[in-house]
Amino acid sequence: MKHFKKQVRKYLKDSQKFGYCHNQKHRGWVSMQTAKDHKCLEKKCPFLKLNKEHSYTKQKEKQNLENRVRKHLEKVNTTWTKQQCYDTAHKMSKKELEKYIEENKLS
Repeated sequence: MKHFKKQVRKYLKDSQKFGYCHNQKHRGWVSMQTAKDHKCLEKKCPFLKLNKEHSYTKQKEKQNLENRVRKHLEKVNTTWTKQQCYDTAHKMSKKELEKYIEENKLS
């Protein structure tokens, strides 16, 4: 437990703040490397609250939007290949993806 306590810090650079651990034994900011080492995401740790401003979180959010749009494009455009649907969704910005989802009322 001492090893883990050293890796959870009260203060980290903003760019390193992957998430915040709310476990009473070792509260503090967690870097992405620490979260990987301790498999926090694999375990779906209930104590880890992800930082929405971290680049990983933003990337995952955009990926999820792309997947929703891609799946919709595959249903609507039966003549397109999966690669064409992927390319179309991947080229869209986050705002465009959100607008597409809103316009087509995707859940």
